[in-house]
Amino acid sequence: MQKHLRPQGIDFRPESYNWSVIQALLSRGDRRLSKLLQLTRHYGDSLGSYRRAFKELRGEIPDLDFYVHDTWSLEQVLPWSHLQGALPQTTLKKHLLSATAQFSQPPQELAIAAC
Repeated sequence: MQKHLRPQGIDFRPESYNWSVIQALLSRGDRRLSKLLQLTRHYGDSLGSYRRAFKELRGEIPDLDFYVHDTWSLEQVLPWSHLQGALPQTTLKKHLLSATAQFSQPPQELAIAAC
């Protein structure tokens, strides 16, 4: 794909699915992941470190699906909800609803990671 896009001036840099999962985990994670993060750091901050830490902490922390794959409603209180960003929450929700209008599911049932 990169061979076809580069001549058009497009820099294509695919991202690893596994690292995308880790990013989702970190963006939705809360204090219950503190042991996981400490253990991962101890093991070296690699994908293998995350796997090893998850395996070791199985049953002590919510599973990966809760943070990464489960559907969250717009009313879900996120770990960073207390922080003030450049855009108010209402604007972010409006953008999310606009972006997801094409889907058949009602927007409030879609998973959110950006609000």
